[in-house]
Amino acid sequence: MLKYVKETVKNSAIYGIGNISVKLIGFILIPFLTDPQYLSVRDYGALGVLEAINQIVVSIMGLGLYNAMFRWFYEQSREEQKSTFFTILLTCFLMVVMILMITFYWKEYLTSAFFSTQKYQNVLVLTIISTGLQALSQVPATLMRLQNRAAFFTSSNILKLIVTLLTTLYFLLWCRYGILAIYYGQIAGFITYLVFLIPYFYKNSILKIHLAVFTEMLGYGFSMMIAGISAASINVLDRFVLNSMSGLEEVGLYSLGYKISSTIKVFVIGSVSMALTPLIFRKINDKDSTRFYTKTMTYYGFGMMFCIIGVSLFSKEAIKVFTSSTFYWSSFSVIPILAFSLYFAALKDVVVTGLHITKKTSRISMVTGFVSGLNLILNILLIPYLGATGAAVASLLSQALFFIGAWYFSNRNYPIPYEWKKIVLIFVTGAILVSLSFLVNDLSLIIRLVAKTILLVVFPFILYLFNFYEEAELIQIKTIWIDWRNPLRWKSNFKRLFS
Repeated sequence: MLKYVKETVKNSAIYGIGNISVKLIGFILIPFLTDPQYLSVRDYGALGVLEAINQIVVSIMGLGLYNAMFRWFYEQSREEQKSTFFTILLTCFLMVVMILMITFYWKEYLTSAFFSTQKYQNVLVLTIISTGLQALSQVPATLMRLQNRAAFFTSSNILKLIVTLLTTLYFLLWCRYGILAIYYGQIAGFITYLVFLIPYFYKNSILKIHLAVFTEMLGYGFSMMIAGISAASINVLDRFVLNSMSGLEEVGLYSLGYKISSTIKVFVIGSVSMALTPLIFRKINDKDSTRFYTKTMTYYGFGMMFCIIGVSLFSKEAIKVFTSSTFYWSSFSVIPILAFSLYFAALKDVVVTGLHITKKTSRISMVTGFVSGLNLILNILLIPYLGATGAAVASLLSQALFFIGAWYFSNRNYPIPYEWKKIVLIFVTGAILVSLSFLVNDLSLIIRLVAKTILLVVFPFILYLFNFYEEAELIQIKTIWIDWRNPLRWKSNFKRLFS
């Protein structure tokens, strides 16, 4: 078990660098995007709506085939893998072209529907172009994960980061193109990334359509696509409803809080998922697979909550670091609520393991469709009274129900004995510690920082008081402490970890 934990940690760290490089631009640009001289509050709110459109459309363009690659890849010969890769890439390209043509033809109608104005017509088209390039980029990125090429994944994404960031800053700060600059930068970054990967495409594909396997994958992938669209809807419907009921200014406030809370999603969930998903499928037939899945849930929940507590405790301070515009400072109140919703979002990705193993992905589609509808209702009910806070509460409730529903159907098809007492203990302890932090929010900065740091540090020790750790885990923790307590040994430890 320890071997797989180390492998997951190592690959998560490597993928994390690549994943961070993809998302880092959004955080680097926050001080500029929230500065009225570069982007108005309404434009920043419109950017939140466009990001929501991106999440839904990219799921449609991919047809769920990225997920299907994971399920079939290890069952195929090398030649079949190459033809399957080419088939998926061609399919995604055709989907991208079709959706781009539809968007261009209906751009006036779509812009009016989303924004009640034609101001963002050209931006919408650029958004779909960027989304299409993103969808195509996910095909080779998925193959890199399947081939366990974490270093190559990271280096190629760093290249994309550099090009995207420099291009965006040029068009934003020098040319003053406003919101258009963001999508010019994204398009330049994705094109550079795809051109850089041309040799990789050539090496891993053959001009042959693998129709037999593709038909099976399409059925599996279609269920995953519906699930992906519904899951994306749960994450983004709040911005559509906020825009409709409260205006783009409120969307702007909510979007900043959402972006800061999503640091957990970017740095932890995305990185761990990239490393963990291939390992889950590789271990399907191993005799210790059940224990691996069980402990994965517990360890993942612990790590997630530690990060959630950290982001939630320092949300007020983080907002002031990211933006000097006092208009946005009130958005810190939604960060803890959105952060806790990510606890359920992360663990949901683990509990669906049984449905992936048994290929019953239609159950995921059913649950996500139901929760997506419920999320819309909750947003409509709560936003008129609570505004952005109501949207955050709707997200938390929806993710919790999504998690419960996914576990129910997965457990019926492939029971896994998760450590539920520990999972609940983690959540309750985290919620109490974050609630206590509200008592010091009005004190001076130094006292606040000290008090919140103490609350963060005591988290693992409180769990110890409730017998959270097994004896073998305590022994391993002591070993890790002995190895890492001396900073002079860190260099050799890192070399050993990544060797």
